[in-house]
Formats: sequence, C-alpha cells, structure tokens
Amino acid sequence: MSVSENISLWKKKSEVDYITLFIPLWLALNAWMKDKYEDSTKDRDLINKLKSSQASNLSNKFSLLINSDDVFKAQFFELHRSLESANLEYDKLPQNLSGANNKKISFLNSIVKWNDGSPELISMKKTKGQHGKIQISDDLWVTDDTKELFAAYIENLYQIRCLLFHGRLKPNLENEKVVKQLYLTLSMVMQEI
Repeated sequence: MSVSENISLWKKKSEVDYITLFIPLWLALNAWMKDKYEDSTKDRDLINKLKSSQASNLSNKFSLLINSDDVFKAQFFELHRSLESANLEYDKLPQNLSGANNKKISFLNSIVKWNDGSPELISMKKTKGQHGKIQISDDLWVTDDTKELFAAYIENLYQIRCLLFHGRLKPNLENEKVVKQLYLTLSMVMQEI
C-alpha cells in the first residue's frame, strides 16, 4: 500500500458520522419525553406536548442558549444555513394550508403549532434591527419569542428524524450537514438531562 493510500484510509476513518451519533441522541430525547409525558405514546403527541410546554427543562435550556451562548448561536446559524442548502420537505401538509406550496423544512417556513392534523406555518426570520429580536449572525435575526423559536426547532428536528427513520433522507453531503447541526445543537440543549 502506498503512503497516499494509507493517508487516505486513515483520514476516512477519522471522519465523524453524525447520523450514527444522532440516532441514540434522538432515542434519549424520545425516552425523556415518554417519561415526562406519561399519558402519550405517539411521537407526534409527544412532540406537540414538548413544543407547547412552557417550562420544560429543554425549552428553558434552549432559551438560555439562544439568548446568551455564542457557540450555540453559531451552531444554530449553521443549522439554518444547512436547512436552506438542503432540499428537505415536510411530508404531510394539507393542500389547502396557506404556504403549503413551499414545503421546504426551514426556519423561514416553520411549523410551530400542529392542531388536530392542521399545521400552522410561520417564519422565524426577522429583519435586521427590529427591536427585541435575537441576532444569530450578521445576516440572520430571529424572533425573540424563544418558546415559538423552540417549537420551530423541535418540529424541524422531528421532521428530519422522520425522514431519516423512514428511509427518505438521502445520504448526501447537504443532508448530512443538517443532521450534524441537529446533533450538535440538540446535544447542547440536552446537556443537563
């Protein structure tokens, strides 16, 4: 074996597979939700309860991180960028839903509430300098309603999880970047659980 082949093989072994890391992290989140919301067994019900919970450990940690942690903000921005670069779509949006023609999963077109199978799409992005908005990067400002932003984050997380677990997430570079950022942000949010 040549030196360059050896280098290439070792380099390939050093690459992190975030999909493999994301799956057990999701399972930990799912177990935590089942423990916290004992009366729910369906994942959609668990996600809805987590999104609407005003005082869960996860939403409180998310609020703290998005308001004050520059590393988390950078990872959140990278998640936003990777979602914009990937071509991932919401699976089941009603045809009569306003904005349903844009099914792309993103923070520009986020599902915050999902009431009786009827989702509500809104944008988390705000214009630069709006009073009270959170600046994630030089060119990304988001709503300062951290409960709403958390709900959008959790829904995006769940949508990507569904695509992955049901075999509809193509293993390409753009999608792998999304999973990487979901893993990195979720591991920070779940740090104390």
